[in-house]
Amino acid sequence: MKGSTLIYKTLSNNRGSSTLVIVCTIFVVLIISALIIDVGYFAVERFRLANSAEDAAVKGVDGLLKGKEEAFKLIREYAVKRVNDLNDLEIRIADNCNAVTVNMGRSYDYVFLKFLGFESKKIKASVTVKLSSIESFRGVKPFAVEKRNFVFDVPYILTASGAKGDREISYLPLEFNDIDFKSHIIFGFPKVLKAKDKVFGLQDKNEMVTKEGLDMLIEKCNHTPKCTFNHFVKDCSRLMVIPVVNKISERDPMQVEGFAAFWVEETLALDGKTQIKGRFVKQAVNSKVNDGVLNFGLSGVKVIR
Repeated sequence: MKGSTLIYKTLSNNRGSSTLVIVCTIFVVLIISALIIDVGYFAVERFRLANSAEDAAVKGVDGLLKGKEEAFKLIREYAVKRVNDLNDLEIRIADNCNAVTVNMGRSYDYVFLKFLGFESKKIKASVTVKLSSIESFRGVKPFAVEKRNFVFDVPYILTASGAKGDREISYLPLEFNDIDFKSHIIFGFPKVLKAKDKVFGLQDKNEMVTKEGLDMLIEKCNHTPKCTFNHFVKDCSRLMVIPVVNKISERDPMQVEGFAAFWVEETLALDGKTQIKGRFVKQAVNSKVNDGVLNFGLSGVKVIR
C-alpha cells in the first residue's frame, strides 16, 4: 500500500514538472516568434522607407533641372504623401546642383514586443542621387548636331542650309540602314547608340520626308494641356534626343560625343531645306551613366546609398 502511494506521488510530481516544462517552452516559443515577427516587420518597413527616400531623391533631381526650390518642393510633397508618420526629413543639395541627398526617419511601433516593454524604434534611411552624363541611349532621332555649349531654354533653329548667327546650328540627317528614315524620325533608332560610336550622314536626302516626319512628331502630342518647352510630359513626341558629334561631315564617319534633348516647336522651309525651330532643354532619363562622357543637358540618374 505504501509502495503504491509512493509511485502515485512520483507520477504526480513528474506530471507537474512536465507541465511546467511545457508552459515554459510555449512561453519561450512565443517570445521568439514575437521577436522574429517584429524584426521581420521592422526590416520590411526599413526597406520601404529606403525605397521612398530613393524615389523622393529621384523626383528631386528631376526638379533640380529647374532649380533648387523646385527640387525641395517635389521632395517634400512626395515624402509627406508617401511615408506615414514621417517625423524626420533632411534634404541636402550639392553646391554644383548635380546631386540630392535625402535623409528620412520615422517611428516603428512594435506589434508584439510592446507587451514585453518595447514600445517603438526609429527607422532611418539615407540616399544620394546624382545627375551624370549618359553614355548611351535607345531611340535617338536621326539628326546630328556638332558639339558646342548649348544655351538652354532659348530659341534655336536647326538648319540644313548653313548656320548663320549664334542661334542657328547646322544639323545633318543620319543613315541607320535598318528601316526607312521617316520611321526613324517618328519612332527613333530602335538600337542602343553609345558615346564613341560612329554615325554616317544620310546620302539620299528627301526634304519632304524630313518635314513630314517632324510634323508628325508635333501632331502626335495630344496631351491636355498642350505641352510647351517648360512644361511637358516626359515621353512627349516633341522631345527629341539627338546625338552630338565631334564634327559634322557628309562624307566621313562622325563620332558621337554625347546626347542632347531638343524640344521641337515647329518646322520651317528655307530654300527647299527643312529647318527645325525649338529649344535645347535639360532632361533626366533612364539610361546608363558615365561621368567621363560630355554632358549636353541630357543626364541620367545614379543612386548612391
